[in-house]
Amino acid sequence: MLAEALGSGCRSRTVSEKPESEGDDDDFFQETKTLKMREAVEINYESEIPSLGTKDAERGGLKAVAPNESRGPLPKIYFGSRTHKQITQLVKELKSNTVYRPKMVVLGGRNHYCINPKLKKNVDKNDACQELLDAENCIYKHKVGDLFEKMVRDKKGHHRIWDMEDLIRKGNAMNACPYFAARSLALGAELIFCPYNYLIDPSIRKAMDIDLDNVIVILDEAHNIESTSRDAGGLDVQHEDLKQANREFGDMIKHNHLHLHMILSSKLSTMFLHILEEQTTFSIQNYEESTELWSSQDLIRSLDRFGLNRRSIVSYRSACDEMSKALKDKKEMQKGRRPGPASHLSELEEEIRKQVITSPRVMRAMEGIVVIMDRLLNCNPNDLDDYKIALVESVDRGWVQEDVEDSDDNQKKKKTRNPFRQGHSVQKKKEILFWCLNPGVIFRTISTRARSVILTSGTLSPLDSFASELQTSFSITLEADHVVDTSHVWAGVLPLGPTKVRLDGTYKSVNTFEFQDELGRVIERVIETTPHGVLCFVSSYSIIDNLMNRWQQTGQYNKLSAIKEVILEPRKATNEVFDKTLKRFYTIIADEVAKGSNGGALLFAVYRGKCSEGIDFTDSNCRAVLAVSIPFPSL
Repeated sequence: MLAEALGSGCRSRTVSEKPESEGDDDDFFQETKTLKMREAVEINYESEIPSLGTKDAERGGLKAVAPNESRGPLPKIYFGSRTHKQITQLVKELKSNTVYRPKMVVLGGRNHYCINPKLKKNVDKNDACQELLDAENCIYKHKVGDLFEKMVRDKKGHHRIWDMEDLIRKGNAMNACPYFAARSLALGAELIFCPYNYLIDPSIRKAMDIDLDNVIVILDEAHNIESTSRDAGGLDVQHEDLKQANREFGDMIKHNHLHLHMILSSKLSTMFLHILEEQTTFSIQNYEESTELWSSQDLIRSLDRFGLNRRSIVSYRSACDEMSKALKDKKEMQKGRRPGPASHLSELEEEIRKQVITSPRVMRAMEGIVVIMDRLLNCNPNDLDDYKIALVESVDRGWVQEDVEDSDDNQKKKKTRNPFRQGHSVQKKKEILFWCLNPGVIFRTISTRARSVILTSGTLSPLDSFASELQTSFSITLEADHVVDTSHVWAGVLPLGPTKVRLDGTYKSVNTFEFQDELGRVIERVIETTPHGVLCFVSSYSIIDNLMNRWQQTGQYNKLSAIKEVILEPRKATNEVFDKTLKRFYTIIADEVAKGSNGGALLFAVYRGKCSEGIDFTDSNCRAVLAVSIPFPSL
């Protein structure tokens, strides 16, 4: 199947469902290894012209090409997975189980790659990094070229296969920036590993200069593609961002000759400020949060009174593009370089661009608004239901200091929200949320531009509805049987608890004491009869906090702890802290198994958190899984 998908001369889309097992990544690369060992494809990476043995190529399902026949540049291969830990597994399999040695790179964000100690404690490393670069205050950026050369080939002259930790380790040794080295390596890479939101989210693709035209896209763990596409198509705009945009654009209007573009940008932010501030009644009332839902048609009608429509959105898009270009030109001039040769800016224009002071956060918000409004105003009327707009007013309880463990086992102070702390200031905040309800809005851009799209996962069934959701036709499909016999697995639903309380895990019920107490009794019964490791997934970290607080008050926590040690998935933890938590979970269970005891550990985790993807809880590490309050969209 892989040979058929990659070897066909035409565009193709492939979906593969295989059973989840330890060998998932190994199986994928084993198929690639088999093709290589057959000599189905032998690639000269320097000339990028494949030389194919006719007989072997036909046997491998590939069209043979004469040795002297040029086929042009090979398409890049983008291999996306959900987490960096899964990418590390993929790179490990590529390195140890195949003879394939392409020019490769692992893309990652600044939060993973940045080694500058000045930014270690910054929550948002993107903006902080940009500020350092603008001030030419990052010494690590200057040695990117040296790190680039070091990572291309090994001592034998072969293309080096490496993962994120290798690049970070080498960057630390050379005082060179791994983030920008990876960006540079990506320009000439043939195989590019990255989290798959880098490929799905249009704004990230733009920021990372990822061009999907005529490339091969492979997405592992593809059962999350639908939700990831919906998230990528949505946008959250804070009331404070719009107010800041108004202030910044207003200041620039007074001093800058980009007058029309500034006025249009200011007018756009003012429109949405009016919409948020005029909304004083809300039909949906939840705990500390009020919501009013609008259809796309409601929003379009409201904006039409400000003059925003299908014709005028072109001007707003142009203004936004000009602002982005001016910011880019300003950065070039700050580095002592003139903008690109096509610009030919006059001294006056250069002076104007120096006065552009829009913050990255404001520009992201404005660009996001323009993209979504352009999409809504120019789509087929039948597609307007792809979006829902939520105007939200909620309580912002501010920030408090708490001690957390860092990667060096030291205690440090960290700001975090604490909704249960009494007697501190409470403020209200407003935001406008654009909810994308149709993943096909985003995914069909990928499927129509890429040469081939291959999706693999253990949980894609039914494939027909999966393809329909993505609005993509898959010409090649494969479904494999599960490796575990049905007699070895029991799955069921518990509508009632031990005292006959209804287990309603909806948003309105999950924070009630009645539900929390009954859930505690259910979990106690389960871990009493289940040996060793048990996992319990809930829909948010705040629910875990609420459950722990309630159970500590009622004594239920002590009952659970007496049976198994209770461990919580750490919130926004570094990889080191997360790995220590997992190691503790595994060690407790291994000790109980060694003693012949049925004791163990109970791990509370969050759907779509780190524990829910790419972690192999085998054998005694997971004898039962409890799924509480599965988070379906509440529309």
